[in-house]
Amino acid sequence: MKKINLNTNKPRRKYHFYFLSAIMLLLIFSSCKKQLDVKNPNSPTFEVNVKDEGGLTSYAKGGVYWNGFNYGDVWLGDSYFSLPQGYHELMGDLVGGGQGSNNQMTTMGVPEKFQADPNDPTTVFVNPAPQAKGIIRTFNNPASTAQGNNALYYEWTNMYAMIKACNLTLNLVDGIPLTVDKANTVKAWAYWWKGYAYAELGTVYYAGLIVEQSNSVANEVVNKFVKQSDIIAESNKNLNLALNTLKAISNQGDYDAIIKQLIPGQNQAGLGKPPSSVQWIRTINTMLARNILLNHLSPFVNGNPSATINKSTITPMSATDWQSVITFCNSGIQQGDYVFAGRTSSTNSFFSADGGSVPGIISASNQTTTLKLGERLVQQFKAGDKRL
Repeated sequence: MKKINLNTNKPRRKYHFYFLSAIMLLLIFSSCKKQLDVKNPNSPTFEVNVKDEGGLTSYAKGGVYWNGFNYGDVWLGDSYFSLPQGYHELMGDLVGGGQGSNNQMTTMGVPEKFQADPNDPTTVFVNPAPQAKGIIRTFNNPASTAQGNNALYYEWTNMYAMIKACNLTLNLVDGIPLTVDKANTVKAWAYWWKGYAYAELGTVYYAGLIVEQSNSVANEVVNKFVKQSDIIAESNKNLNLALNTLKAISNQGDYDAIIKQLIPGQNQAGLGKPPSSVQWIRTINTMLARNILLNHLSPFVNGNPSATINKSTITPMSATDWQSVITFCNSGIQQGDYVFAGRTSSTNSFFSADGGSVPGIISASNQTTTLKLGERLVQQFKAGDKRL
């Protein structure tokens, strides 16, 4: 009988080799993944990608200067200080909107009537076809917003984007390895800018939302619009949270280390250098005074301090209000204080020199720019005015 040799060692060695190779590949893959911390770049999340001091301060900075002061403002200028503020200047007749249609810029600032000579009632001119109110109502919808026609959209979007970013910052700060005073500096930053954003919203809009969620706002919250005075109260609440948080900081070295990271480098020049915690508190007091002054009536018409405005939704200034303004101002910004300022840079700037502000836009030729210097800017200056 022929002897058959069944050699089982060879395939065993082969399978053993394959098994070891698979284990080695798995270990190598796991090691590389651990070192690279691979994540899906198409689905970035704040909670995953911000894990340390540098990540937190970078996000907190970007949430204010990019989400708040740049997001969505690209068709007229390139920042919050050009497009939303451009509408403010139009309504105040400091600039004009030119001759072309250009997304309602020509008609938004045209009044229903005006009086050429305050001392001569016969110089009242009535607009035979006022359009501003109709334009605001007609274009306050998603379709018109998509076409750039909704003047109410931009400031609303900027400020709520800033609020959301600040909410995200506050959600995560306690999970980042920071000293108490470093964490408090970041918290003060978020509270301060939330207070600023709510102040902008409450001063401009008839009603708004108080949003404390960091993620998508639920429908039940969206439906709960509150009146203008509640928005200002929310602003004051956050400003006072910032003020009290700053007062609790004892390690100025930790404070200085964080505040320098929160302000863009190009802004840190002149009086835009990082403020001390005491200087920042004085800025907050000035903002609290501003909230009172801009959200009450005190009409002074032709020398009559008792003049009134009919159909107003905000109340007149009281003696108590005036005293509060004086008190806050006495504890407010002083000459030489460092304050939050904006400066342009050649790269990675949240606004540009030519298009990032209304003054930048009107510095161009009237033949090429949409916004043009208005006559009222000069007409309101009188002989002896120290601003001249």
